[in-house]
Amino acid sequence: MLEAAERVALERGLAAARVADVAAATDVSPGLVHYHFSSKDDLFVEMLRAAADRELTSVHRIADGPGSALGKLDRVLREFVPTRIRVVCAPS
Repeated sequence: MLEAAERVALERGLAAARVADVAAATDVSPGLVHYHFSSKDDLFVEMLRAAADRELTSVHRIADGPGSALGKLDRVLREFVPTRIRVVCAPS
């Protein structure tokens, strides 16, 4: 469910993401999502925690690996800095 919540948040934006969207993305009922998470906020807080843990694990893997500090920094930046930036403009 957390992976689906992440996909939904990336597609719709966190504010527009709904529990029903996450339920549809996992092919379960919204009630089942609410069984595991008492609210939309709880669901997305856990999703953000899981994403942060995954990214920290990746940073630790790079930091503990071979190479100079500069080389490690380069690998971290290449992994986390987007190569393309998606610009979303608000209607005027």
